[in-house]
Amino acid sequence: MSSRRINAITSALLMVIYTQALADTNHKQARDLSVDSEMLFASGQTVSTATRTGQSVADSPSAVTIITAADIRKTGATSIIDVLRYVPGLDVSEQNNGVTNVSIRGFNQQFSNSLLVMVDGRPVYNDLFGGVFWDSLPVMLSQIARIEIVRGPGSALYGADAFEGVINIITKNSKQLAKADKLHVMFMQGTHRFSNDEMLLSGATKHGSSISLGVQYDASEGYGSPTGVHDRSQAPLLTLDAQTPINHGSSIRFQAGHTDTLQDFYQQLYLGDSTFHSNYAELTYSETGKNSPVSSNVSYTTISQTSGDVNYGKVGTLDADIHQQRNISKRSTIVYGVDDHYIKANAAATSPNINYRNNVGVYLQDETHFHAGYTLFAGLRYDSNSQYGSDFTPRISLVKHLPHKQTVRLSYSNAFQAPTIIDSYVNAQVALAPGLNAAVTGNTKITPQTINSFELGWHQSIHRGYRGVNLFYNTINNFIGASATGLQPSPPFPPDTPSSFSYTNQGNTSAYGIEFEGASWLSYSLEAIYNYSYECPHQPALSQISTITPMHMANLELDDRLGTRWDLFLGSHVVGAQSNGAGAVNSVPAYFSEDLRVAYHLSDAGHPWTVSFIVQNLFGGNHLEYPVGVSTGLPPQTDRQPTTFYVSLSGGF
Repeated sequence: MSSRRINAITSALLMVIYTQALADTNHKQARDLSVDSEMLFASGQTVSTATRTGQSVADSPSAVTIITAADIRKTGATSIIDVLRYVPGLDVSEQNNGVTNVSIRGFNQQFSNSLLVMVDGRPVYNDLFGGVFWDSLPVMLSQIARIEIVRGPGSALYGADAFEGVINIITKNSKQLAKADKLHVMFMQGTHRFSNDEMLLSGATKHGSSISLGVQYDASEGYGSPTGVHDRSQAPLLTLDAQTPINHGSSIRFQAGHTDTLQDFYQQLYLGDSTFHSNYAELTYSETGKNSPVSSNVSYTTISQTSGDVNYGKVGTLDADIHQQRNISKRSTIVYGVDDHYIKANAAATSPNINYRNNVGVYLQDETHFHAGYTLFAGLRYDSNSQYGSDFTPRISLVKHLPHKQTVRLSYSNAFQAPTIIDSYVNAQVALAPGLNAAVTGNTKITPQTINSFELGWHQSIHRGYRGVNLFYNTINNFIGASATGLQPSPPFPPDTPSSFSYTNQGNTSAYGIEFEGASWLSYSLEAIYNYSYECPHQPALSQISTITPMHMANLELDDRLGTRWDLFLGSHVVGAQSNGAGAVNSVPAYFSEDLRVAYHLSDAGHPWTVSFIVQNLFGGNHLEYPVGVSTGLPPQTDRQPTTFYVSLSGGF
């Protein structure tokens, strides 16, 4: 579809919406709606992931962004990835319809493994390959209450893998779901034979116990690229959430789920008809309303990947954590705890061995409020790992309150990234070209890569909005990557053609940058949220480290509440050219894309049924988000992003 035709359709839709909205609204209604939704993006929101306690975004010791359930609805997101694109400093790289990688403040790559992602505090990071399989996450959009994104190292509280930051996806518990709707459904259809259907059935007793059952079926035939990229997928999901009070202020919550994601998986591995089997169970105990509340959880997760009769990877993780918040004076609060992360993994690439790893960590954080508006956060964590030894990770942050609702934050933090199981134990052959293979071996002596981060932040709450600036400087040591350990004979092969690789600590690098962000109401009903990020990495001159970083990223969201029935959302992304300094093969051109959502509420009720029309990549730039790579005769992996259209119907009883 041509850009001219899309513009004509869009203009016609906007004219219809404005005509209808003006007929059933006035300034008072619009003003009431804006006041009700103002707190969705106010800097006074409480965040818990940054410190394991609660404080406002403005008082946090880290740069924080909160995505609410209302944000997800208004953007017309079809996946978690869609809303993460709007977060300052987050680089979202969609390789094809089934493979996405996310990094914070640069150095994105295949199996981007420097970001800790959790669902209700349960890690969903894959210790075998590293990174997160975003398209296989066992959570439905309608279950999400909020997503808390902490930019900057988080190992002082969460240990390994919280290298660049932490994303915690917090779901609505069964009691909250039952209070909203006993039955909630969403049906979504889109181009490329996309469908995403969700159903949540929830109920509660008069004694406070509750239960929720969820079913989702998510499928797509892929983008259908003429280059031959295979990216179709099917992802059925089942979830169970039950909660019961024990006594006043205490409760137990049990969560479990299962998914079998069938997809053509093309990310370093070329696996057609690959299936990801994922199961999880989590038991959480929490206390509220007490002077020294205790929280604990234990979870077990298994993820396996098969293709045909071959087991390409299976990893089971057992996680346990217990921590307590204690007020030791009127001005000082400490949080301390202990956690354990146990891994059992095996794969065809590490066969025939089964690999085990265990990590025990203890942590302590003190939050002290001084006179003259100063707050000091000081934390320290000690980790003991059965493979690579021990690590100390400190963090210190000083927050100063200034007049006119301003805060200034100065922080230093340290974090470490553990080598993956593949890094340590791989023993396999990889294809470089048809008929040409290279041996890849692991290295059990590699040490974690570490990061030292310095950050200066400023935040101000303004009338019906906020604005802020964050500056950071990071140094990364012991960068982990694959190094050539042998070369093919030349001739007949070209010079410097590798015959073998091994994972090593390759050296040091650094990066610095700045992030601007803000939100304001342009009228009684029109809100604008905006941010700009500049990142400048110093990529080490090591050919086997294939990371990419956009130096410039900017986002603009316009959300207009057109009366009581109509909503309009328009989002714009500008992403600068990306390169790792290794030449055009490893570069991505700059691109611009827009998202549009037009929604109509079928009634004025509190939870109305809603019909939405959604367009992603509105003007059809067919842009790349990841390098195409060297032509080796192997199946292509990177696809261009086309314009996609969706229609959804959602509501409840």
